[in-house]
Amino acid sequence: MEPAILFYNLLISPLTLLSTPLRFLFKKEISRSSTLSYWPSRLGVYPEHFVGKLRTSKHPVIWIQAVSVGEVGVARLLIKELEKLLPQSTIILTVTTPHGLSVASSQVPDSAIILPFPLDLPTVVSEALSVIRPDIYISIETEIWPNLISYLHRLKIPVILLNGRISSKSFGSYRATRWLWKPVLKKFTHVSVITSKHADRIIYLGADPSRVSVSGNIKLAQITDNVDEKKPERWRKVLKLSDKTPVVVFGSLRGAENAWIPGIFTRLKEKNPEVIGIFAPRHLKRIPELEKSLQQNGIKFQSLSSILDSGEERTTPAIVVDVIGELASLYSIATVTFCGGSLVAVGGHNILEPVSWGKPVFYGRHMDNFSDIKDTVEDLGFGYEVKDRTELCEKLGHALSDTSSETFQKTESGSKNFDFYAPLKNQVEIVLDILTRK
Repeated sequence: MEPAILFYNLLISPLTLLSTPLRFLFKKEISRSSTLSYWPSRLGVYPEHFVGKLRTSKHPVIWIQAVSVGEVGVARLLIKELEKLLPQSTIILTVTTPHGLSVASSQVPDSAIILPFPLDLPTVVSEALSVIRPDIYISIETEIWPNLISYLHRLKIPVILLNGRISSKSFGSYRATRWLWKPVLKKFTHVSVITSKHADRIIYLGADPSRVSVSGNIKLAQITDNVDEKKPERWRKVLKLSDKTPVVVFGSLRGAENAWIPGIFTRLKEKNPEVIGIFAPRHLKRIPELEKSLQQNGIKFQSLSSILDSGEERTTPAIVVDVIGELASLYSIATVTFCGGSLVAVGGHNILEPVSWGKPVFYGRHMDNFSDIKDTVEDLGFGYEVKDRTELCEKLGHALSDTSSETFQKTESGSKNFDFYAPLKNQVEIVLDILTRK
């Protein structure tokens, strides 16, 4: 074992020692249990019936690891594609966070086995591998665990990183601890990243350049995967809108954006009196702040819940989205959109939601958490960055006044000419090629 990994294990040795009695207690407690439990599973302790089920499963056994909700979305697309091509395989999806596990249980195909991800402690990893016994291990985005990767490598089990990305923010931390990541990354059979920028970063950290490829972002497949063509008609009927009514959807508003955006809408309405505004704070607790700003700007509004729950007719130019889960489909009736968390230093939000409906999306400079998607969306002609509130108002006004403008032509062209499934196909081919060689 390399000195860096030995030192890593020395640092985590208190946790390793603590895990031993806990694992003993868990084994006694759940030996005859019929259900998986979060912490026992994280310590590599599984019910007897589950162990038996895995040991009689057909090969290949494909182990996919996703940290939380975002990575689960990628895993879901990957699993659906792999099951088409390898119907006899057993797919095990491990997820780190409880919320991610909950989302995986509701979204991932029932045929996949969903487990909490085992802690990266030597005894835990060894026990988990003796149960799961994968033929291939796939890590989504940036999951690099020294003990797990080392054990897999020792057992000659291929290790792949798919949809790899290292943000500029996290790259600094990785660079400072490059001594640890270099020997681990050398053990990867293949590393597939979303852009050349991420390839340069992961090669610098220690990945073998000959095993690194740029394959695009699997998340792009979500653009057409989640579209329900009936949604636009439903919302126009519910909100009493014609297909010619100009609509601006201001989504995922964060912090001061809740106070700023109503003022921008007021100026838009001065030039476009027919425009309708849909306002969706990222967190419902910010609704009072948003409503106060709407009132201060003299904008009459209704809550979406009132319209949905009581059948109240829309009579105002503004709608406040005070229900969860509707924003993504509300983008379908937009003329133009703004995605929040970007005029304030939050890091942005998922701009693929409006893009999935072929809608141009504007956002501020603070898109650090979605820089990879931002680059792709801009290349396709869907996304437009603005430097501040003034520029946002100007560009939204220009877009609303001329729907035959370059903004809309580029959006339509991009949606027709780009294969959103190509990154998914490319990375599935990598998996199949490595399984065949194995």
